Parts: sequence; C-alpha cells; structure tokens
Amino acid sequence: MESRSTYLLIPSHWQQILSSRVAAIWASFNHGKVSAPPSFDVSAKGAIRMIFGLLAPSCPVFSDAATMAEPDKTRQAIRRLVISQVLIVAVLAFCFWQYVELNASKPEVESEATAERPLAVDVYIAQTESFHEVLSGFGTARPEKEVIIAAQVSGVITKIHPKLKVGQPFAAVGKDVSLDDTELANRQLLEIDPRDYEQQQQQALQRQNEIREELKRLDQQLVDVARQIKKSEEVEATLLEEKQRMENGLAKNVATPADVARANLELNRHQNTLEQLKATKSQIPFQRSAAELRAAAAEADQQRLQNILDRTAVMAPFDGVISDVFVEKGRYVRAGDQLARLTDPWIVEIPVALSQDSWGRLQELWSKDSPQVVRLAPNESSNARWIGTLVRVAPEADANSRTVQCFVEVDNNDPNQELNAESGYQKLIPGAFVHARITGREHEAILVPRVCVVEGSVFVVNKTEVKKTTGDSNDVQMVEIDQVERLEVGTGQTYQSLIEITNGLNGGERIVMTNLDILRHGMKVTVQSANTIRSRGILPANNQSLRLTSREEVEQSAESKGAESETE
Repeated sequence: MESRSTYLLIPSHWQQILSSRVAAIWASFNHGKVSAPPSFDVSAKGAIRMIFGLLAPSCPVFSDAATMAEPDKTRQAIRRLVISQVLIVAVLAFCFWQYVELNASKPEVESEATAERPLAVDVYIAQTESFHEVLSGFGTARPEKEVIIAAQVSGVITKIHPKLKVGQPFAAVGKDVSLDDTELANRQLLEIDPRDYEQQQQQALQRQNEIREELKRLDQQLVDVARQIKKSEEVEATLLEEKQRMENGLAKNVATPADVARANLELNRHQNTLEQLKATKSQIPFQRSAAELRAAAAEADQQRLQNILDRTAVMAPFDGVISDVFVEKGRYVRAGDQLARLTDPWIVEIPVALSQDSWGRLQELWSKDSPQVVRLAPNESSNARWIGTLVRVAPEADANSRTVQCFVEVDNNDPNQELNAESGYQKLIPGAFVHARITGREHEAILVPRVCVVEGSVFVVNKTEVKKTTGDSNDVQMVEIDQVERLEVGTGQTYQSLIEITNGLNGGERIVMTNLDILRHGMKVTVQSANTIRSRGILPANNQSLRLTSREEVEQSAESKGAESETE
C-alpha cells in the first residue's frame, strides 16, 4: 500500500511492452544467448533511475541495489549505443553548418551574354498570279447506249451465231438498207424456232383468201340480183297489162271472174318475188362491208404473225459490242427472257458530281450554244487523257450527298481525242472511274500556300539595319539582317493546297513557310531558299483546283485586249 502512494505505477499494457523490448535488447547484446533479463522496478521512479543509471552509473543518486546488480557488460553496451547515436547527430549538425557557411561564401558567377542564332527558314515570294479556276469532280463512265436484248417471242433457240460472245462487235440492220440473205445471216445474233408462227401465218393467209373469194361472190351476186330485178320488173309490167285486159274482158263479158282472179294471183306472186330480190340486193352491201372488215382483220392478223415471225430472228438494234450472253442453243425462252447485253463503247457518258458552290459558278459559264470543254483523267493527280463536252446539268441537287450532277459526253471516235490527250491516248471504256476538270473563269490574285497562314496572319521576312560592334576598337557599323514581322491578312477562296489573299499583301513579300511553330514576331532568321508558285513542290500535281495561265495565253490575252481597244 505504501509503494502505491509513493510511486506512480506504469499501466499494465505498457509494462508488458517495456518488458518485451528490454528482453529483445538484452538478447541482442548477449550475443544471441537467450536468458532472463534483469529484474527492475516498473514504476516511473524506477524507470528514470534505470535510464540515468545507465548513462551515469557512478552517480550515487541514481544507483540502487537493483541497478548495481546488473552486469557491467550490459550497461556498457547500452551506453555505447546511446553515445553513438548522439555523436552521429552531432556530426550531421556540424556538417550541415559547414555546408551553409561554404555556400554563403561562394562568389557569384557572372553570366556571359550569348549571341542569338538566326533561325533558318524557307520563304515563299508572294506574287499576283493569273490563273483559271478549275471545277473538279469524280464520276464513273457509262455507255450512252446500252440495252439488254430480250426475247420477244417464246420458243426454243434453234440457231445461234458462232461469234455471239463477249467482246464481239455486231452491226445493226437498218430499214433503209437492203441486204441479201447471207449478209442478214451474218448479222443475226440467234434464231428462235419459227415453225409454229409460220403455220399460224399460213392459216391467216388462207382466211384472207377465203374472204377475198367471198367478196367476189357477193359482187357476182349483186350483179345477178340486179339482172333478176330488171327481168322481174319487165314481167310485172306484162302481168299488169294481162290483168287490165282480163278486167276489160269481164266488163264486156268476154272473160270470166276466174280469169281475173287468176291474173291477180299471178301478179301478186310475181310482185312478192320482186320484193325478195330487192331485199336481197339491199343486204349485199352490208354483207360486203362485213366481209371487208373480216378481210382487214385477217390481213392485220397476218401482219402480226409476220412481225412475230420476224422477231424470231434476233438482230442488234444498233452498232455495238456484246458485253454479256445469257443463253445457249437449245434453250427454251419465253417472251421477256434476257438473251444478251449490247453496249455502244464509242459514245461514253460520265455523270460528274459537283458541289453546290461549283454548280453555281458553272451556271455562269455553261451555255448550250457553246459547249463547255471538260478534261478527264484516270485519277486526281494524273494528267488529262480524254476530252469531253458538257451536254446537260441536273436541275436539282441530290438529297443525300448535297451535290449536283452534270453529264459529260466523250466520243471515242473523235480524231481530236488523240491530239488533245496530254499523257497518251486510249479509249475511255464504260465503268472507268475518272476525275473531271472543267475550266472556269480567269482570276488574278495573290496565292500563297495554306501552311503559311497561321490564325489569319503570315510571317513576312523584312530587311532591317542594326548596329554591330566589330573588333577590339569598338567600332560600330550598320548591318542588314533578316527579321520576321507578323502581318494580319484577309483570305478568300481555297484551292486545295493554296489560298487566295484578299488584303494585307501587295506582292513581292517573302512569306515564311517553315518552322512556324517556334517563330515569333521580331525574331532573326536566315533565308535558306526562296520559292514561287511555279517552283517544284509548291503547286503539287494533285492540286487540280486551278490552272496557271501560261505566258503564251497571257500574251494572247493582252493582244486580244489591245485589238479590242483599237477597234473601239
């Protein structure tokens, strides 16, 4: 009870921790030999006395029986550990103090001014150029005339031309051209069995002959009836006289009433016969009209059968080349079945899709009276190979692509094609993909590469005089250097890799083309190359949106303008 009132006890869990730590330290300084650590007071006073006893074992204040009972070896090891830690901290503090003193006494290094090195750049010399705007677009060539030849009658194919194959040309048979049977056979593609139609035609001819005979019979009957009527009228007149004579004889008691009655009966019978003849005569024209109608119908039927018979021999409707064959000999076909496809490869049409802006500019140039010339190339970067003519323009834009189609026609038989071709000539075949170029109106403007324009401005290289000290004499001289200046410019129409400058440049300026990402206003530069629009690489071959006016064209234009002014 006295010890609890006199000393402050350490909590139980801290006692356990402290005991385990002391045991670990004891084991490490006992060369790995595990033995029980010395006993010590776990109170606060005992702990303090133990620590200071290790640091100052000779001090009687902090030494007690328990502490003095500890081995000297353990106390010395712990003392060496504590002293080494203190010395290490002291050495580090001294080193830091020396570093601070040395850094404070270091003299300042004077920085030498380095001369700015000019930046090497390529420039483009801006000039006013005369050029023609080119409206371009893509399209797929197709034949102007192409037809799928179909069977017009049903039947079995009995004959087929031995050259009815893809790529073989066939000539059409004109109505105004008379050909012999051999020539017709050479131009006939194939033949459908005509025997059934020939029999039907023979039956139609027989019906026609029968109707003709009926018409002849009616004509003869009309003549006979007319003759009988005339004879009957003469007999009637005689019978009337006989009746009158009998009536007079009865009045004179010469004839009997029976004679008068017999005369009347004979007259009435003859009059009935005459009426029948007249009725027959009146019916003959109607019978003849009906026969003539039947004859016309029979003739039409015979003509229809003749047309069907002619359709059994299949001919080319126009001069062309066979592009596909769908049948062979012995096959049964019905009316409407496809037989072959015939293509006219000499006249080719190309629908070219133009933007709405290009279509608007085209309307200013195109006229039906003066056809617009169109140059065609296999792709966008190659030279023109074919010459075509703009024949028509669609009246509305496509709802999906927002483009307007214009139609270009190329005549492969035109002898001028070979003369106008820029890179060899070969016929434009249907199905080829082409790039069309329509020469537009002429412009005069300053064109620069699009890469030179950065956020609506360009860097211009100007000559600037600056002072320069030479030698040890400090002589000052004025020298010229190239220095860049940033200028705001106005831009107009874009022509693929080039752009039109509407304001800000007067022509002759040197525009920086390279190192634009590190270039700043006022920097010194060195011009390593100067280019113009006609330099190699400035106007690439695939830029087909404009065509520069040649010197000859400029001279001709100037001469024509001069002639016009003289005439005025």
